[in-house]
Amino acid sequence: DFMDGCKPWQPNLLSATSTLEMGIDIGDLSSLLLCSVPPAQANYLQRIGRAGRRDGNAFSLTLAAGVPHDLYFYADPLQMIAGRIEPPGVFLNASAVISRQLTAYCMDRWVATGLQDDAIPRTLKPVLDSVKKGEIHHFPFNFIAFVKGHALPMLDGFFDLFQGELTDATKETLRQFILGEGVNDGLEMRLVKRLHEMVIERDGFKKQIDQLKRHLDRLVKQPKDEATLEEIEEVERERAALQAMLRRLNGRQALNFLTDEGVIPNYAFPEEGVTLRSVIYRRKQAVQEGERQYENLVYEYERPGAAAISELVPKNHFYAGGRQVAISQVDVELSELESWRFCPSCAFARQHTGQDNTLECPRCGDPMWADSGQSTTMLRLKQVMANTSDRESRIGDDSDDRDSRFFNKQMLVDINPQGVGPAYRIVSDERPFGFEFVRCATFREINFGEYGLGAETSIAGELLARTGFSLCKHCGTVQAGASGSQKHAYSCQVGRKRPDDEENLVDCLYLYREFTSEALRILLPVFVNEGADQPLNSFIAALQLGLKLKFGGQVDHLRVMTYSEPVAESDSRRRYLMLYDSVPGGTGYLQDLMQSPQTLVEVFRLAYERMTACSCNQEADKDGCYRCLYAYKNSYGMESTSRTTAVEMLGMILDSADRFETIKSIDDIQVN
Repeated sequence: DFMDGCKPWQPNLLSATSTLEMGIDIGDLSSLLLCSVPPAQANYLQRIGRAGRRDGNAFSLTLAAGVPHDLYFYADPLQMIAGRIEPPGVFLNASAVISRQLTAYCMDRWVATGLQDDAIPRTLKPVLDSVKKGEIHHFPFNFIAFVKGHALPMLDGFFDLFQGELTDATKETLRQFILGEGVNDGLEMRLVKRLHEMVIERDGFKKQIDQLKRHLDRLVKQPKDEATLEEIEEVERERAALQAMLRRLNGRQALNFLTDEGVIPNYAFPEEGVTLRSVIYRRKQAVQEGERQYENLVYEYERPGAAAISELVPKNHFYAGGRQVAISQVDVELSELESWRFCPSCAFARQHTGQDNTLECPRCGDPMWADSGQSTTMLRLKQVMANTSDRESRIGDDSDDRDSRFFNKQMLVDINPQGVGPAYRIVSDERPFGFEFVRCATFREINFGEYGLGAETSIAGELLARTGFSLCKHCGTVQAGASGSQKHAYSCQVGRKRPDDEENLVDCLYLYREFTSEALRILLPVFVNEGADQPLNSFIAALQLGLKLKFGGQVDHLRVMTYSEPVAESDSRRRYLMLYDSVPGGTGYLQDLMQSPQTLVEVFRLAYERMTACSCNQEADKDGCYRCLYAYKNSYGMESTSRTTAVEMLGMILDSADRFETIKSIDDIQVN
């Protein structure tokens, strides 16, 4: 109706998210309003390009919000309207990219041998059946067998496509990937392990459905008073919802699953995601005898782990498709409850199954490691559920207010000393500077619950109130609070038998996501003192500029964090800058940077030359611009980002670029 409608009552106004910039055909627009300044010129042109397609004429208006990024272009709009478009670049030796291309290549070679139409099932159900039964002649085992039998010839054919573009290190990584010989999951393990998790999830649905059926049979035999009829209705509704989720899982497209899981190429690097299964139920208006009174609509949303750790947590609301649903249940079967102990001083933590009798932190030696307050219950967030009535889920026009909740989160990075190297430092007592490659660091982001008052606990040097979440440990149903009665799913046998037993609940549960990846750890003495925002933000921006120039495009999967570690036999702490790859296992970008110290020096030199040659040097009121140092992802710190400071810091490093030496670890660098 929006595209073709001509009647007065048909819609002529469309409100949309920035996804519209992807080129969806919405017909002819005469005018367009942007509610904020887009991140870059390419985004701006894509968005305003939705209007004026028929005759080339349109009115486009952009509102600048009161944030540094928007205000910058409000003062100089031509930089956005007529600015330079930077083409994207491709780094072919990124292992996470090239391994997916290799898998797709292997699948192409397999298909080219002449397969039956059903060799790759259309939906996930027969695939999961094959994995559960171990049917080696069906997918994915038939594909895996073909890869094993033709691995080396296919590798040679794949390498020939790139005509010398791939390095020897990349070729070795791909060889280990296809043969399953490396420390990271190979093709077979990556594919089968995830499918096995889906089998466990499906079996969980079936188990709950059977339990509810037995409970329903018992209820039907009881006298039909009002309470029993109400319980029958609720049990039927819960069972129907589980059946709907089971049908959706079985009916998922098999090739979609492979792309979503990052097995074959996708539009982006998929992080390990968290799934929301949202069931919207509504009563049928006319019900035939023997028919269910409710129908269920099942929606499935997957959010990257970095976003889900805040968005898909207990009692939080999720907004999509014109509906709002509250997270009411966490899957405690797909991801089990775990006991963890944290060091109050450093980022070391470990899971334990019994009594932990260690008296001090194995990493830094802190004796408070043994304190009972440092032990807690955690759950790795993988899947959550929401069960909402159709009426309650609808977002009305009377209010656009959203229920915002804020959480205490902390990213912990645990570095095994055995996985560090090479490391380099500048030979200088006046300018202590060094960096090292971390082959395998564990990144663990934890949601400690909502901001609020409560007992404070120190973890990795940060003292915070960590209230956690309250769940049923058997079914994962979210609890309203300490004063309310317990809530349980009807399939929860333990909770139904002992509904008031405190042993049913875990009162202070922390949720986390975890991945291992490669990283670059940098020591800068200027960061030792807290509150040095300008040198910190300026150096980060300069580093990101150099990476973009080095790799020929955006490298948003390379992210930056700061953290501190205790100094041995001292009360002081040393701060570090960590450049890490957010793609689990790493893409190879950072490994390429650490071929020699001069490779990273080249990154600094590229950034230095861009900043010193930028035209904003001639403008007295500008200490940086979007042609050089500024970037949208750093807009929150733009007011404390200085080109002058960044040039000075990089200049000091470049002046000593010929004085690098190899060391064991940057922890050995002395800083006064």
